[in-house]
Amino acid sequence: MGLHISRIEIRNFRNFRHLVIDDFPAHAVIVGENGVGKSNLLEAIRLVLDPSISDARRMLREEDIWEGHPAGLAGGADVTIVVELRGFDDDADAKSILSSATVDFDPYVARLTYRFAPRTEIATADGSQVQPTGRPLTAKDYDVVVFAGDRETNDVRAIRREVALRVLPALRDAEGDLQNWRRSPMRDLLERLPLDPANLEATASAIATAVDQLTKDANVAKLEGHLTDRLGDMFGPRMAPQPTLGFASSKPDELIRAVRLFFDTARRRSISDTSLGSANVIYLGLLLEALSQQRLDEEFIATLVAVEEPRPTSTSPSSGTSSGTCCAPGLRSSSPPTARTSPPSPRSAPSSCCAPRVTARPEPPRQPFPSVTRKPQTWSATSTSAVPRSSSPPPWCWSKDWPSCTSSPPWPKLPGSTSTPTAPWWPAPTAPTSSPTGRSSARRA
Repeated sequence: MGLHISRIEIRNFRNFRHLVIDDFPAHAVIVGENGVGKSNLLEAIRLVLDPSISDARRMLREEDIWEGHPAGLAGGADVTIVVELRGFDDDADAKSILSSATVDFDPYVARLTYRFAPRTEIATADGSQVQPTGRPLTAKDYDVVVFAGDRETNDVRAIRREVALRVLPALRDAEGDLQNWRRSPMRDLLERLPLDPANLEATASAIATAVDQLTKDANVAKLEGHLTDRLGDMFGPRMAPQPTLGFASSKPDELIRAVRLFFDTARRRSISDTSLGSANVIYLGLLLEALSQQRLDEEFIATLVAVEEPRPTSTSPSSGTSSGTCCAPGLRSSSPPTARTSPPSPRSAPSSCCAPRVTARPEPPRQPFPSVTRKPQTWSATSTSAVPRSSSPPPWCWSKDWPSCTSSPPWPKLPGSTSTPTAPWWPAPTAPTSSPTGRSSARRA
């Protein structure tokens, strides 16, 4: 199985009052509703193991303290994150690196602890102490310590270099990352190759000859001239660039950057021709291969990879939440619901890793009101009952026996009024007019 995280314990961090995950699996997928703490769990592990986070980044703020803490940051809250590692019983290098963190030997267990707490008072030789301040504490009154084993003096920085946590953000643009030399896992794989310098020189010379042959075409030269004139007018005479067309650099040390990954023997199907899911799998495969090569070169003893990948949510008009929470093996939490922890929705079901997904039945679409074509009416200026002078049914009459509707129309009440009016308080409709598009449109007086 190899070295892996076996246990996690978190106290007073964000939406976790006290979270304990025992028997954490070597390969875990954590699924849950929005706001239950999936990203917070990953962030807690990063505070302990991620070597790319600076010491200043490990300092917490007021919003990082559990909201239900009775005192909070101002009252001296103590945040603790414990990560235990197992699976290195047969790895001599791991035993040596984790010797200061080992707390058990059957099987071997290494413990790393993050602690964010107020500064301790310092006692001098004569016994006097620094008096605590009476003001509320701020983040500047706290210290961060990450230590190995049971003693806070055991430095953990050497362990983080050898047992590193690699966190990948959501893979939304794996294709763009693979085509970007700085972000692509191909860079590490290609730069690690022991390429022959003489072969690179010969390849660069052949590419330069091919580019020169391409630019001898009159149309290519004409396009270069147009681009030169256009960009020269836009940049000005002092900043004007000299654009040239080509398909690779002629420098041997930069030639490796032009290498692309294809998925057929004819080298025609590139990463842009694959689906989004395939691009994500390819990216992860290249990353794992790069980590495997680094492990063979003994750059570290182990790397823990974590990917934060959002999943599509299924929402309903009433619930507004995604699918239910699927707990990892051995997960238990004693924290009560807080503002950051949303209780499961009554209309949502557990995710597919726990039970078959049940989706709330959507509400039927609303049917539009039927269109009614009214004939033009002539209203009497002296009539209090507002009976139209027409043999057609009045506009308020929806019954076939319309003569019974002509005595007193059921006008709606005015806003804020308690009496029923005897005449309409909105403008009477007029005859439909023909619009320039040929459609009939009604205007109000």
